[in-house]
Amino acid sequence: MFRFELKRCMKGRGFKAAFLISLILAAGHFTAFCICFLHNEYGGIITDKEAVKLLKAGQSVLGIYPANIFEGFIGGEQYTFWNGVYFYLLPIIAVLPFGTSFFEDEDSGYLKNIYIKKKKEIYLVCKFIVTFISGGIAAGLPYVFSFMMNLLYVPAIKPNQLARHNFVNQLNNMSDWYYEKPFLYFGVYLLIIMLCGGVFATLSLCVSFAAKNSLFVMFFPFLFNISFDYVAMELKIEKYVPSNIMNPMMTEYIKGRSMFSVFAEIFAAILLCFGFFVVLNKKRERIV
Repeated sequence: MFRFELKRCMKGRGFKAAFLISLILAAGHFTAFCICFLHNEYGGIITDKEAVKLLKAGQSVLGIYPANIFEGFIGGEQYTFWNGVYFYLLPIIAVLPFGTSFFEDEDSGYLKNIYIKKKKEIYLVCKFIVTFISGGIAAGLPYVFSFMMNLLYVPAIKPNQLARHNFVNQLNNMSDWYYEKPFLYFGVYLLIIMLCGGVFATLSLCVSFAAKNSLFVMFFPFLFNISFDYVAMELKIEKYVPSNIMNPMMTEYIKGRSMFSVFAEIFAAILLCFGFFVVLNKKRERIV
């Protein structure tokens, strides 16, 4: 059952759409940052080739630190708007591959045929796992694509604390990793992004029983994230908002939180979605 659902997901139009959107986001950021912004002297960010030109021309490059991949991909900078676009659209990207599949199976009557051949519990668990995995992969694709694409243009040198173009200061979470072990820093955030993407995807499963069309299922995690962000801002609890937890450039908002508490929040959300989806659907017939 698991293998069957996984094949359905990977061959579906939703996964292809998520893949295409990820490429567009990565290409858009590459154009905006590598092609346009790096040739602007704002912030002292220049390429190594431009530094050589300045030296040959007899000009000083003191105080100028070259661009690097950790401050030059979609998850590592906020000079362009692409970082915001990515994390703004992430809930939708995560749902695209398989988030609406349960609603569509039930709405088309296909689910009845599955229940005849397989136990309901097996189907529900497999559906949840595949949806979670697909959501995590889809959520992380723009992050990975952007890193790989921009790495062709900017070097993988460590960020410099004295540079004027950092978005992470020494008081932020994991700042020591950011400056000393940047691959580990952004690797941890990739894991967080993928886990949160899985949560958003499975959140769509949880509302499938009350939906009348697939659009509501698809956009519910997006609307939930925006609403949660607004309410948290009013209540001054921004450090619990998924958008701030996922974004490597938003560590200012989760200052003081341990990474253990961040992962505990994510795993609590996973268990909540799993329990709600499996237990509720195990005991119910179609409501709407």
